[in-house]
Amino acid sequence: MGKKKHDPSVPFEEGLHKRLKNSRYARAYLRACIEQSDATFLRAIQEVSKAKGITVEQLASRAEINRVSLQKIYAGKTSPAFATVRRLLEGLNIDLSFAPKKRTVNA
Repeated sequence: MGKKKHDPSVPFEEGLHKRLKNSRYARAYLRACIEQSDATFLRAIQEVSKAKGITVEQLASRAEINRVSLQKIYAGKTSPAFATVRRLLEGLNIDLSFAPKKRTVNA
């Protein structure tokens, strides 16, 4: 994710959504969020969806899940199965890919 500083005159969420419209930024954002926690990653999926102008109903339809189920996922009331997460990402037109972790050198 870029090194641009946040403009204090722009509300944070608005600035984030503007950046998330860029597919490369959205992928990097999701990658960073999945390293934090499941809840953070699911919130990131919601933010990317909002930024792309995709409603809850539209994403639920694309992911072939019930709208209420998606709302429960977003609210943290239920944990989605891996297959559901994969379908949500597909609904956002985002590829799920894997890469080896970067090794850290112990001093």
